[in-house]
Amino acid sequence: MDILALIGAVLAFAAIIIGNSLEGGQFAALVNAPAFIIVVGGTLGAIVLQTPLPRLSRAAQLLVWVILP
Repeated sequence: MDILALIGAVLAFAAIIIGNSLEGGQFAALVNAPAFIIVVGGTLGAIVLQTPLPRLSRAAQLLVWVILP
């Protein structure tokens, strides 16, 4: 896996968990399947809506490089 992708993912999750704990929240409050589906589905829908098909298919092919460089 690309080291920068790994660092970015760890940093993002750490910021969410630390921010939640600073506000006095519990970790269980972050585990919410319907909210996850709404956010991820809406984001993917917006990406598909705004991106031309050739560029979207090329981006999907390049996404593999993030995991297996």
